[in-house]
Amino acid sequence: MSRSRTTWLATPLVATLGTLAGVLALYFGEAALVPWLSGPGDPPCGQPDCVLGVGLQMMAAAVLLVLVAAVVGIWLGRRHRDTADRASAVLRGFVVCGYCLLAYAIQSVIAWWPK
Repeated sequence: MSRSRTTWLATPLVATLGTLAGVLALYFGEAALVPWLSGPGDPPCGQPDCVLGVGLQMMAAAVLLVLVAAVVGIWLGRRHRDTADRASAVLRGFVVCGYCLLAYAIQSVIAWWPK
């Protein structure tokens, strides 16, 4: 077990960077797939609605979830800093990242749901 005074920093680092990468991948993936999945003809929403409605909502959710991942990662890392080894610190970061990405995916399904 490798322990040092800075091992706990792996939790917020993995949580924040993992959430950032995942949110960017989901955002740009959805931006490319939603028009294709809706089929030919009309887009799923009009131009102002997509940009100002769903698009802005998804960007705000992405920023908010990256900040939440950073705060929760710091909180968990500092809470377990005395007993944490590197593997458990990284695992906690991935757990935070996974829950944040799950929340983003659920929010995007709700946002793109046909009205």
